Amino acid sequence: MRPVWATQQYSQSIRSYNLLDLVFPYGNQKEYNKSSQLDSKDESVSHKCLYRVESARQCELKQKGINPPSIYRYRYLFMPSYDVCIPFHPKDRLILEYCIPSIRQHLPEAKNIYVVSKEDPNLEDIIWIPESSYPFTMEDVASIIHSKTRIGWYFQQLLKLYCYRALPSESNNILILDSDVIIKKHIQFFNDTKILMAISPECHQPYYNHMERILPGLTKQTQFSGIVHHIMTNRYHMEELLSKIEEFHGKHAWMALLELVNPDDYDFSGMADYEIYFNYCLKYHPDDYQIYLLQFGNFHNFEDFVKTDVYLGALHSWIRE
Repeated sequence: MRPVWATQQYSQSIRSYNLLDLVFPYGNQKEYNKSSQLDSKDESVSHKCLYRVESARQCELKQKGINPPSIYRYRYLFMPSYDVCIPFHPKDRLILEYCIPSIRQHLPEAKNIYVVSKEDPNLEDIIWIPESSYPFTMEDVASIIHSKTRIGWYFQQLLKLYCYRALPSESNNILILDSDVIIKKHIQFFNDTKILMAISPECHQPYYNHMERILPGLTKQTQFSGIVHHIMTNRYHMEELLSKIEEFHGKHAWMALLELVNPDDYDFSGMADYEIYFNYCLKYHPDDYQIYLLQFGNFHNFEDFVKTDVYLGALHSWIRE
């Protein structure tokens, strides 16, 4: 299966958005540079590590199919640390068992990994958060969204949007990640002071119609989509988003989000948490975010995933062989 970024039109249209230096963890992640300048950083909110720096020019040549000179800079850098939130359903148990180790292997900046589910998945290296920690339930969703097949799909979106309110995380940044995703390479989520948000060519109009009903004026901000199976979030921007929804509609944000889904879309796709946050931040905090191309794909099986050059891959239960 071809990754979603492989189409020529998409690859050409995104080139101008991808001009940034990329960094990759290199060598022993526990090695530290002992210079006083680096040691003065606050390690409670950042991760110190040796990185290989790949310049924007090298990235651009790779996009054109040209192998750039293998001349890289190696620097000890402080990258912001973050926590991870993964809503989980037992149907993705097998993938989650690969997802957690892949985070630890390729995302050294990640600190706590919170897995949100009805029952404890009993996996190592995670912090289990019961769904009962949230201010709404699956039954609450079912009372508004009248569907036989999509209740859980809407429910998990709310779990992600409420991550800062429900999780015991003290981090200013939480990476939201789908439980059927496996990380294959290091992913850079910050470029200086900006949060990097990956993009896709997906375009589903009901998502944007719902978004405008949630907050009038909140429209699609780019020709691209923010649906890429993950997104790096900021505590203050997420809380601001939920608070604006509550202030405008005079009710809990989760309730307004559900009530404004078009009934014709209950059994399909009438709301997108990733699109809401993605477009909200690009509209109201454009100086704090940067969009860029990240190679990812949706795969039928592990074999296709392993042999494809991507940063992450999703093995959705509805397409897995």
